[in-house]
Amino acid sequence: MSSLPLYTLGLIYLLFTTLLWSLSSLLVSSTLSSFPFLLLTYISTLPFVLLLPFRSIVASRSLSLPLLLVGLKLSTLWFASNALYYLSLQTTTVTSSTVLSTTSAAMTYAYEARGRYTAGRAAAVALCIAGGCVVAASDAG
Repeated sequence: MSSLPLYTLGLIYLLFTTLLWSLSSLLVSSTLSSFPFLLLTYISTLPFVLLLPFRSIVASRSLSLPLLLVGLKLSTLWFASNALYYLSLQTTTVTSSTVLSTTSAAMTYAYEARGRYTAGRAAAVALCIAGGCVVAASDAG
């Protein structure tokens, strides 16, 4: 199988994910006027917290304490990131929140490079951060 069909499939998945992300942001933004953002965060995080140990039990037929501890740490970070994102939806537009939250990929990429920077990588991270700054400045003004 050539790489072009896989690349095309990857682009389709990316577009679908972007569509779902945008629609869910619009839904959450419209729901925030009726419910506190912490309640929405709790509701959206709960399945993640419950499914991780359940998946472990089903796969190995036993409960793994190390996996539960990792799940607890991850779910805490997941809750905090979702709470901050929902809070940002209350104070900015959906477009701005989406653009600014996608800069997390640049931060992850910058962290993952671990000193193996090339000019292209540095430029990509810098452009992503600069774009986020432009969006934040335009939203503030």
